[in-house]
Formats: sequence, C-alpha cells, structure tokens
Amino acid sequence: MAQRPKPKELPPVETIRELFNYNPMSGILTWRERPRSHFTSDGAWKTWNKRYAGKPVGGSNSSGYLQAQMTLDSKLFRPLVHVIAWAIQTGKWPDDSVDHINHQGDDNRWENLRAVTHAENTRNRTPHKNNTSGVTGVHLHGKKWRAQIRDDQGVLRDLGGFDSLEHATRRRAAAEIALGYHPNHGIDLANGGAPGFAKGITICTDHDGETGRLVQDRLMGEED
Repeated sequence: MAQRPKPKELPPVETIRELFNYNPMSGILTWRERPRSHFTSDGAWKTWNKRYAGKPVGGSNSSGYLQAQMTLDSKLFRPLVHVIAWAIQTGKWPDDSVDHINHQGDDNRWENLRAVTHAENTRNRTPHKNNTSGVTGVHLHGKKWRAQIRDDQGVLRDLGGFDSLEHATRRRAAAEIALGYHPNHGIDLANGGAPGFAKGITICTDHDGETGRLVQDRLMGEED
C-alpha cells in the first residue's frame, strides 16, 4: 500500500461526496459537476465542467493505484481513488490502510476493498519478483528447501529445512493459516494463480481458534 495522507490532511468527507460519484459495482469514480463557487471565474467553471464532469477520475501512479488530483481553496490534494471510495461508502476516511483483496490496485469495486492495519496489509501481497521457488517464503538453501515466515511482530521465523519443495510448501501454508495470513497472500492472481490456500494442505481452524493455536505451537518444531 502506498503512503497516503492522514485524514486531518484531507478535505471533509462531505466535500468529497459533493465532488465525486462512486459506483460500488464497477469501482469507477467519476467527477460530479462542480459549483461556480469552486472557481475564480465563469470561464474556468464552465471549461472545467465541460471537460471533466461525468468523466472517470484518476491516473495510474508508480505503484499501480489510481490517484485523483484536485485543488480546493488553492490547496492541492492527491488522494488515492480507493481511499476516496472508502470515504464515500463509509462516511469517514480510513484509520489505516485499504487493501485490494485481489491484489489489483486499479480494481476499486467495493467487494474488493477492505480496511486493514499495515500489518494485515503485508499479509496479502503478490509474490516477490525475485522469488525462485514459486512459493512465497520458500527457497533452496544448499540441498534443503527452507521455509520461513514473519510472525505477528514482523520477526522472520525459520520453519525448517525439507527434502522436498512440497513438504516445505505445506509447512509454510500451515504457518500462514496459524498466523492469520490472507488466503490470497503470495498468489499471482493476475496470471492465473488459484486463490486460497491451494498449496496441498487442508487445515481448518475452529471457531475458538484452538486448531490455529495448535498449529502455531508446532511452527518451531524440529526440522524434517
């Protein structure tokens, strides 16, 4: 998630709702016709509305997110489109981050957005480009497949070395479940990757989390 302004640095949500229309089904944000009071002259007012009113908002930034740009009271604002969408739908700016569930930063359908903490957001990422095993958190070290994962404090935990990629993948998947990673984490959905824990493992967590605790207790077990 790209760094975004804090709520106090953004216009009131009431102003945002006056400026934009958001379609939660398509995820498209469009400009509303702006009032004369937003401009210094009749010409600027008429020219702006003729050019922008009803048109989609946002250009893609370097991180692949759509970003809006607007000037209010001579002050420039550049909020991300999905953050605007969240404000319009909920009536308030998000306290922390807004995550794209399917990893596509320009897919701003309401069903694809969720409010998360920064830590939660890091647990639903696309695979790193330098990954060589095809499995996030698993790499070949000597003759062993090494599995690792970051815990709740962001500390990199070693899960052991394994003779097969499949075994290392299963251990990593168990750790992801126990630590509350999103099922889409590490999956290249844009290129046909299957969502969910499609890693050859079936572990169900019961309602009180007992299964999850049992799995987590075993994360630091002896290497196979």
